[in-house]
Amino acid sequence: MAPKLWLSLGLALALAGCTGVGGSSAPAVPTLILSTPAASLAPVSGGVTASGILVAAQEADLAFTAGGQVVSAPVALGDNVQAGQLLVQLDPAAAQRELDQAQRNLAELTSSQAIANAQLALGQAEQAFTDAQINYNNVVVNYPKGELLDAQDTLAKATAHYQYVANHHDPGTSGLIQVGLAYHYYIQALQDEQKAESDYLAKRPSGVGASQSTVDIVTGQYEVAKANLSAAQNYLTALRGEAVPAGATGAQLSGLADARSQLAEAQRQLAATRLIAPFSGTVSAVNVVGGDYAAPGETLVSLVDVSRLHVETTDLSERDVPQVKVGQAVMVLFEDLNQNVTGHVRSISPTAGTLGGDVVYKAVIDLDNQPDGVRAGMSVKVNFGSGS
Repeated sequence: MAPKLWLSLGLALALAGCTGVGGSSAPAVPTLILSTPAASLAPVSGGVTASGILVAAQEADLAFTAGGQVVSAPVALGDNVQAGQLLVQLDPAAAQRELDQAQRNLAELTSSQAIANAQLALGQAEQAFTDAQINYNNVVVNYPKGELLDAQDTLAKATAHYQYVANHHDPGTSGLIQVGLAYHYYIQALQDEQKAESDYLAKRPSGVGASQSTVDIVTGQYEVAKANLSAAQNYLTALRGEAVPAGATGAQLSGLADARSQLAEAQRQLAATRLIAPFSGTVSAVNVVGGDYAAPGETLVSLVDVSRLHVETTDLSERDVPQVKVGQAVMVLFEDLNQNVTGHVRSISPTAGTLGGDVVYKAVIDLDNQPDGVRAGMSVKVNFGSGS
């Protein structure tokens, strides 16, 4: 673009002296003022040009999930903040009371006295299990009941086999031999079953009798004692802060887990009264002051990271996008700043949008350097070159 030529037409014809004798003033010479050349879009190698907008690396509109009274909002528009910095503080009194109570509850459950009581309970559970195990061994394990059950099972199978062979054997000698063998096995199984039953009845401990209900009671007592012992062991382990087996159960263990969960939830609720910067950036909006009520989901502070800006095109047409490639060098013109900056194509959207009825695609451009004075939202022009 050629420099603009400004004609200073302030000729200031001091005609007052023109009336003198033989006198005339020479015409004023126009002053030529050469303006500063405006930057133009320097082509990379000809090719595609598109409009774009400068976009921040990260933006966030921040709000509370639960409402509350605002105590303070110690940031202002334009402040630079660090990740983790406090932006808004709600009244924490109620949440702090819940946390204090949860801490007291857990401290009582895990006190030295509670651990001593758990150790005593474990010792009692061990003794109860030992007694139940001895009784179980005397009443159940030492019975030859297992031999009787095995013998009964063998007899049932031998009987079924004999009945099948007797009804389906082949005619002739071989069939009769099969029947004879099946009958032999049946008689042997019957005799074994009768002997096992006799042994079972003879070897029962005196005074117990053959009552199945007695066996069931003793077995149940043994299983309960074993479960109580396991629960006592797991509870003491948990009180000491050690890992318990997966799937461990027990009322006391569940109570301890609930107390720890309540503490964690109380800590989360207290933390939720603080609106914290999720990343380092610049405050772009503040919509709250101390004393306000913050409604759930209401945007109170907006944050933008302008340390790493990139360009997103707005009108790259479907006709031109085939000439644009990822990694391609580009030239970006900041018209308002009168600067050209090089960059590279980071990505091209696989899906299209529309602009005034035209089909367009978004290309994302990373700048090789960031000029001073740039701000998110500035418009630019991008030359993609030939795409080769």
